[in-house]
Amino acid sequence: MDVIRVSKTIDAPLRYVYDWCTDFREDDPQITGSKSQRKVLEKTKKRVICVQIYQGADGNQKVALNIVSLKPPIRGILITLERRMMRRRLSSQESGQEQDQT
Repeated sequence: MDVIRVSKTIDAPLRYVYDWCTDFREDDPQITGSKSQRKVLEKTKKRVICVQIYQGADGNQKVALNIVSLKPPIRGILITLERRMMRRRLSSQESGQEQDQT
């Protein structure tokens, strides 16, 4: 099984970015000019299941089943992690350590 993780900073409200990034639609491949086809089988708040039909490098038609788990952002967790990292940095500076301990 292939697991793909994507990270990108987008300057927009968190909820807007999450909704935009997880709005799986059947016409998404056309946005990038792809000739592949997508059929969305299930779309809930927790996951998206879709079938992708595309031409492989060998010229044969391929079918991929994509199961995407959706985990909405929780701002409180992000803030907590940032505070922990900041406390570690401050502790390191006060004790004279030069390296960041995060």
